[in-house]
Amino acid sequence: MSPNSRQTIGFIAVVIIVGAGAGIGGYFYGQGSAGGTGVAPLRSEVTGTLTVFEWSGYELEDLWGTFKRRYPNVNVEFSFFVDEAEALTKLQAGFEADIVHPCFASVPRWITAGVIEPLDTSLIPNWEDIFPDIKTQVEEGTVIDGKHYFVPSDWGYSTILYRPDKLEELGIPKKDPVTGAENWDNYTLLFNNRPELANKIALMDSAVEVMGMTAIAAGVPKEDVFNMTDAQLDLTAAKLEEGKPMVLTYWESADDVVLMMQGDNPEIVAANVWGESAITLKNEGWNVTFSKPVQGRFLWTCGFSIVKGFRDRNPALWEAAHAFINSWLDPAAGAWLIDNYWYGSPSSLAPAVAEDVETMTALGFDSTDVLETSIVWKYTPNEADWILIWTEYRA
Repeated sequence: MSPNSRQTIGFIAVVIIVGAGAGIGGYFYGQGSAGGTGVAPLRSEVTGTLTVFEWSGYELEDLWGTFKRRYPNVNVEFSFFVDEAEALTKLQAGFEADIVHPCFASVPRWITAGVIEPLDTSLIPNWEDIFPDIKTQVEEGTVIDGKHYFVPSDWGYSTILYRPDKLEELGIPKKDPVTGAENWDNYTLLFNNRPELANKIALMDSAVEVMGMTAIAAGVPKEDVFNMTDAQLDLTAAKLEEGKPMVLTYWESADDVVLMMQGDNPEIVAANVWGESAITLKNEGWNVTFSKPVQGRFLWTCGFSIVKGFRDRNPALWEAAHAFINSWLDPAAGAWLIDNYWYGSPSSLAPAVAEDVETMTALGFDSTDVLETSIVWKYTPNEADWILIWTEYRA
């Protein structure tokens, strides 16, 4: 779920080669547990190439610079995928990579597909500094028979973004005057058909992103959303159709939402989004709310896995692969992620280093207590049903 990959439709294939990095007396500073202040030995004797299958935008050295400094003679090549479905299909077809960047909810499917192999968290010292809530969350779904298949590296929210001034102008009260129920900070805003909102809503063109919110709006309990019964799927499909008259368009790029929601006469007044759209519009001076729905924001977590067969194929780079993953969990890298991409870092030490405190706080990245009040994205065994419903709806 990278910022640039979300804004890029189509497969991008580029290769970035890392050159020599600088060492200090045979050592470099900045990577290790206890806040990334430890000293790790320079590994200039290690040579070879690591291939990272990645979201576009995550190749920047700001996110893995400590690896480059520690392993100056290891080249890093990046190939990019648009979404996880494409990545899984390519790996199943034999695409060669060493490290890949899936999201937590997909990992069980990838394990079953046999495209990733266990990794060794003892080779990732910054593992100790991951927020306990995030660590517990990912371990519940990605540790099989005591073996770890996934290390978190970035997280964020999917929720509603709306223009409160325009909702008020259109006569949509913040709370229902009869029942007192929330009208704005509620997923029903996107799916309960209101004539006042005809052609004023945008939804992402993605079953995975939209169906969960639709289910919540239809009254499906949070604990059932990711494994709905047939009856609950029918309710969700009906709710999706109910809201269709309000939908102006289905967006593919976060930039689309920004363009449609800005201005004194915006094309849309609400959409389902990630955090970057909210911050961009706020920074441009527009009155928008990155909603905290009464039901909770949807929370996603992405990270790294080792591609199946890598250890046998290239044992000399086994530790280096883990060092690359570890570098993402360095507090400075996590702070850069927060400040520049407006995503959260799993590192509990990153918030103290981040400079954009206002944005970090607004998006809730200074703490993971919100896990208790969020809808944590989980593995969806009937995702094919979601896609079928969405395809029929979009036809």
